[in-house]
Amino acid sequence: MICIAGHVGVGHVFSHSGFVQDDSQGFAVVGHMIKDLFKVRTKIESVDVDLNANVITIKTKDGGVGQGCPRRGITPFEAEMLKHLEGEEGLFPHYATLKVFGRFYGHGVSEVPVATEYAISTAVMDTFAKNIPEFYVARREDEIASDVIGGVKVKELSTAFLLTINGSKIGVGPVENLEGNVALPPKRGVMERLGVLRSPTIVVESKAYVPSLRVDRELFLVRYNQDVDNVTVAKSIISSLEEFGADYLEIPSAFPMEKGAMEKSVREVAERIITHADKLKTLDSAIERAKIIAELVKILSEDVGGIIFMDNKLHDIVRAAGIMPGTAAVFSKVVPEEYIQKYKVVFTTKDDVGAMSKVLKRAIEVLLDKYPNSIDEIKEKFVDVL
Repeated sequence: MICIAGHVGVGHVFSHSGFVQDDSQGFAVVGHMIKDLFKVRTKIESVDVDLNANVITIKTKDGGVGQGCPRRGITPFEAEMLKHLEGEEGLFPHYATLKVFGRFYGHGVSEVPVATEYAISTAVMDTFAKNIPEFYVARREDEIASDVIGGVKVKELSTAFLLTINGSKIGVGPVENLEGNVALPPKRGVMERLGVLRSPTIVVESKAYVPSLRVDRELFLVRYNQDVDNVTVAKSIISSLEEFGADYLEIPSAFPMEKGAMEKSVREVAERIITHADKLKTLDSAIERAKIIAELVKILSEDVGGIIFMDNKLHDIVRAAGIMPGTAAVFSKVVPEEYIQKYKVVFTTKDDVGAMSKVLKRAIEVLLDKYPNSIDEIKEKFVDVL
């Protein structure tokens, strides 16, 4: 059994060094493939906002329901804006939220938009659960890490599709300990039922602007670590891309095993916050205080995106994309600086999803032909997280 895994990191838009992403692209692509196979409707039919109960309720055309409860409440003006979600495609929770709010930040900064993206995502997952036989679902009952995991096995394709919502129902976070194919509870239970705990896996990730890559056009991106991850899976994606004549960038040295990397990053960000806060204590000038506070807000709304999403010790094993060693490679998209100068934010389109789905369908066929090789790599490199 092959696994195609995608997630949405709800509100995980900005990070350090100018990094900007739509962290729902994996959710959109894998969700689209499921929708296409089972013919369900995921458009948003209705939006209900209860100001007294502080609840946003999203309902799809095929009866899926999702809710968000922003930590600091909802204004009547926000409730009016949210009605514009009706008719939008729920498979694109980030894009739909952008169309209503223009832009938003995670980490507890933009709670209503983030709770909205969470409600849309969970409405789509609920749609699949209600309309697809043997679509398995598990949830984390936590207001900060309110994760929902779902998946279905398609025997005729020898493939399981695994969807994860990493998000907070109150609009903070996200905590993404269960992204990618990380086999921790309750996600582990879904993976066991699908038979993909130790299966070759394509992890479909975000559409992103990564300044350090310095690309001059939109490209598909294939990332893996040739010493740690599954090279056979990576080469299957690349084979498919080359068959379609698609432009891509391959990074075989991504995601190195660097023990303590997250812990180090947390300390560095914390020291920057402390330095600014200590400076703030000494300032008599309101103008200077405003400058320092603005810098603190920038750190908290952007840079902490690089440290908020995963536990230190878990990161030592599964690294930034949440990859169980030996099992997977990551398939995503990158955009050039020109794109970010124009839009300021990144968003996934129907064309992105269509193109990635086409590549994935062929990659599955290629990977099935090389299945024994991929299993050999898993046997050699696999490291569990329990």
